Amino acid sequence: MALEDGHSCPSRIKQTRTGKSAHPPDDISVRLRVCKFKQSFILFVMARHESDREDLMQEATGLARRVEWQVPFIADSVVAGFKKNGACSVYFGAEPVLQFDPAGCLRRAFFEGFLFRTQGTTLARLQRNRTANESQLVRHDLSDCELATFRVQACSWLRQLLQAIDLGQVVRVRQVPEGDDVILDLCAALRTALADGLPLAAALPAKR
Repeated sequence: MALEDGHSCPSRIKQTRTGKSAHPPDDISVRLRVCKFKQSFILFVMARHESDREDLMQEATGLARRVEWQVPFIADSVVAGFKKNGACSVYFGAEPVLQFDPAGCLRRAFFEGFLFRTQGTTLARLQRNRTANESQLVRHDLSDCELATFRVQACSWLRQLLQAIDLGQVVRVRQVPEGDDVILDLCAALRTALADGLPLAAALPAKR
């Protein structure tokens, strides 16, 4: 098997007439370990990528009207659509994710491994810390400066998507249902959210 660095993974060790290996034992063992490590790493990355994609598409099935695009600015697909109540969600691959309420106000987001939930006047950043004995949910309410920074970043994601759509740079992979005006409605909803400065929804009830 060929490796990325140009070496081959030895399938059989060449023997000399005296029965000794043609390569020093240390060199052979190192090459074997490198080969096995690279194979395991590639399989791990592939499995993680497939898992992320399956989770994304499974959650997106909750969107009664949705579309999936290939876009030029990220490697993963973008999935966006509406729930039955009219609430819009946008998935830029596994993350970032933006979820709005039917009025177009931001309810939740997922970015850099953190879940963000609206508190009405700001966003709470939630992180689950697990130890051998317990699992704790650590909450941090964003300051005014942190909230402003988050809004700038989130608005840039939406503008990139809208610009790619306007310029015909997206490739539609699938749409549910076919023939629906979901793309036009999505663009209108996202432009409204941008024009309003990405408003926050009312505080979500705390989970018990």
